[in-house]
Amino acid sequence: ETSELSKGSLYLYFKNKDDLWHAIQLRGMTILHENFRKALETVGDGMCKVRAIGETYYNYAQDYPNYFQAMMRNDYAKIDMSDNKSYGFQCHACSEKVMDTVASALQQGIDDSSIRPDVHPMKTAYLLWGLMTGVIQIVAMGKRGNHMKAHHNVDPDDLLPEVFDFVAHALQNK
Repeated sequence: ETSELSKGSLYLYFKNKDDLWHAIQLRGMTILHENFRKALETVGDGMCKVRAIGETYYNYAQDYPNYFQAMMRNDYAKIDMSDNKSYGFQCHACSEKVMDTVASALQQGIDDSSIRPDVHPMKTAYLLWGLMTGVIQIVAMGKRGNHMKAHHNVDPDDLLPEVFDFVAHALQNK
């Protein structure tokens, strides 16, 4: 109703419901990639860039909660990778660019010695994605209720600086 298009008209532009869903996810993933690319330009060493990307991811989840939630529901295993013009394929390709950007920041840190040389950039990019996604969801849950604060004396807003310190300690080249 809001788009003023009939259901049938939508399918003039999209093959099916999955294609429409992937188009929505692609829009969100494109915004995330652009924001990560800007964060990669942050002045400083690779560790600073990794932190900037983490902060950017948190801000993205706050600024674009619907895209963030849509991203959480994507199942790349169900995408037909033989159709490179489909929104699903394009969404997957964009998500690869996002992960490559994180891996690039990690590699810059390895190259400038701010990050341990034994860190595998792509594996670590996926670990950081999982860690940050979980923390973002925990912070969001904590802000919707009082459980963390009332039962554990943990302010959800304190978790973000803690996770950044945790990551820095785990990655730093000693």
